[in-house]
Parts: sequence; C-alpha cells; structure tokens
Amino acid sequence: MILRYIIQESEKKGAGDVQPHNAILNGECLDRIIIKNQTRPNHANIVVRVLSSATVWEFVDKVSRMVDLAPHYV
Repeated sequence: MILRYIIQESEKKGAGDVQPHNAILNGECLDRIIIKNQTRPNHANIVVRVLSSATVWEFVDKVSRMVDLAPHYV
C-alpha cells in the first residue's frame, strides 16, 4: 500500500531532484555521434561526444548549444 502511494505521488509531482541510478553512473562514452547540420546551407556535420547515461533532454540541449538554437528547435 505504501509503495503504491509513493508511485502515485511521483506520477503527480515528479521525482524532484532524485536521479535514477543509471544517471548517477557515467556510463560508456559514445565518441562519434554525427548529426547532419541543416541549420544553414553548406554547414559541416556536427560530431558529438556524449555518455550513454545521458538523457534525451541532455543530448538535445548539448546539440542545441552547438548550433546556437533553442532546444525545442532541435
């Protein structure tokens, strides 16, 4: 019963600043993720290095900073 209550509350309010165990560990380094840069004509592709434990949001944020765009445009 208590576990069910905790799950329901986390669904409503999120997990706060608690990170999942996988996010605490660095994970494997992925060195050469190549992204086509279509922000402007004739721009070179972007090569990104990221850890395998990175969330999708962290990845999008990193790429958006590299192309000087807001994350929701990436």
